Amino acid sequence: MQTKKYQGFTFVEILVTIAIIGVLSTVVAVSIQNARIKAYDARRITDMKAVYASLEAYDVDNHGTSLEGANANECVAAGQPLFQCIKPINFSIVFDPVAKKDTPCVAGSTSPCQYALGKSDPKTDDYEILFYLQLKTPLGESGVYKIKTGGQIERVTQ
Repeated sequence: MQTKKYQGFTFVEILVTIAIIGVLSTVVAVSIQNARIKAYDARRITDMKAVYASLEAYDVDNHGTSLEGANANECVAAGQPLFQCIKPINFSIVFDPVAKKDTPCVAGSTSPCQYALGKSDPKTDDYEILFYLQLKTPLGESGVYKIKTGGQIERVTQ
């Protein structure tokens, strides 16, 4: 008696292969998303350090005038994003890579928001710049952070 030899894969083998490919692609997609968010957070921290350095350099060159005057006070009162605020230095290219343009950071923000200028002390001319980090970092949990006078970055508490 002669038996037929079938060539090819069975239906079960094909289903198992598709399932394995699906699981592997899900794992890769999740790890790529986390890497993307880490890159966004790294950019935010770098942006804040660059903005702080720019403001300090401008202050030195102009004897402490970068954030003085009505423009900065109006900006804080209106809650405008940083890129619309500070006129002596053009920050129009400094904005959060994810947030919508019209969502400035405030102390209670729970999602990415545009860098925003805030008053660190109502009695002085000291300002802080608020920004949002999405993942847990060496600085702490996700949430709103600020860079303040002296260049220190710390989490904003409510």
